[in-house]
Amino acid sequence: MKTLKYILALYIVLQGVVATAQERPAWVQAKPSSMIYYTGVGMAKKSDKDYMKVAKQHALSDLISEIEVEISSNSLLKKQEVNFKYSESFAQEIKTQATANIEQYELVDTWSNRNEYWCYYQLDKQTYEQIVADRINTAVRKAYDAWTSGNSLLDGGKVSTAAEMYCKGLDYLAPYLNKNLTVSHQGQTIDIASELYKSVSTVFDGLAIACEPAEITMVPMQNNKQSIAVGVWKNNVPVRDVKLFAQFTKGDGSVAQPVLTNSNGVTEIVVEGITSKLANQTIKVGLDATSFGRLNSDYLQELLANATSRFPYTTISIKAETTPIRAFLCTTEGGDENIVNGMTQYVANYFDLVADEASADYKILITSEFKIGRKVQGELYDMVEIFATGTITIADLTNNTVLTSFGVNNLRSLAPGHDSEAKVRNTAAREVIKKLKPEFSKKMKELNLSPRTSQTLEREDVVVDPNMPHYEE
Repeated sequence: MKTLKYILALYIVLQGVVATAQERPAWVQAKPSSMIYYTGVGMAKKSDKDYMKVAKQHALSDLISEIEVEISSNSLLKKQEVNFKYSESFAQEIKTQATANIEQYELVDTWSNRNEYWCYYQLDKQTYEQIVADRINTAVRKAYDAWTSGNSLLDGGKVSTAAEMYCKGLDYLAPYLNKNLTVSHQGQTIDIASELYKSVSTVFDGLAIACEPAEITMVPMQNNKQSIAVGVWKNNVPVRDVKLFAQFTKGDGSVAQPVLTNSNGVTEIVVEGITSKLANQTIKVGLDATSFGRLNSDYLQELLANATSRFPYTTISIKAETTPIRAFLCTTEGGDENIVNGMTQYVANYFDLVADEASADYKILITSEFKIGRKVQGELYDMVEIFATGTITIADLTNNTVLTSFGVNNLRSLAPGHDSEAKVRNTAAREVIKKLKPEFSKKMKELNLSPRTSQTLEREDVVVDPNMPHYEE
């Protein structure tokens, strides 16, 4: 009797399963395939927030995935291919944009049960092709107008504005760079994408940059600003409204970025000071490529970077006067030697480190602390928490004052739990040093440091409190 009841109950359950399966429409059980339509099916759990909207997004993404992105052999993407990864990422870029801009799709059906919501959309393939063709025609027309406007601006000597216009034209074409984008110009058929890229690549050809003076002398860590005139010409004609950049390529210091060139093609660079004690230092001066156009496509940005890497530049040579600035470096007991050693090497780029405080101009205290925290469970192996602290205090031995104190407090990092303590400490030290170095460089640019004179040798020792307030990251 019990067996009969069991069989009867099992039969009822199986009947329910079969009935549920039969209730599901064919398009839920298997995605439809069509020669006429792109199709997309999406599902969302009813427990999800805005589940109907989520299911629709999934369906449209599914629909878009059917659209193949073919790359024409005559397209800019093919002609100027940087490497294979850009072909792949560009195809994904096109599909992503298509998902955002898709239109004239149709809702075919929906289905739901207690837990799930399904929807089925389709898009007529011919309709989609016509939409894309219309968009390409509009983009090509706008790009052509931008190109001809850029040519007119360039003829008028407005180099940077012309470059901006060329970049604007490329942005119009960004979603369609896999296509052969031709247009009629003066009785000839031209590829407007290639013409725009060529124009961007050559807009600064014939450009020359010169500095006066090209060589200066400065004292490290002194507020001794120097101004340098910079001229820009294209084929011996002054170029106005061009933005330049200036940066140290050897040594270190502060340099104010120049403003746009004036009507004579001239601007000014102000070197506000040097902090490195290298005898010979260099500042590179060149065109600021970011000033004339930001391209929305990653692929175009890469092409632009290749083009701008050929831009001209000049250099300013700086000779540093060799008056040494001496520092006595000390640490607290029980500190982390990895942090101390790493920062000591970096400090030596700015100071001559001496062995006794009496012969020093400045006193530098490095404090450090290291603590191991709890274990953190990981997917492959357990990790261990590390909390590291590192501070740097700089005191002026001339007038017995603390100039600055900064650092990081209890910086948390993780290391594999099976590592030795020495390796764990080294991991933590690297993270602290990574934070301290740029802050130290920043402070050196802010401080006006100079060597002591012979009259200031008699003074009381400066006491630096390691517990004083300090900068926390």
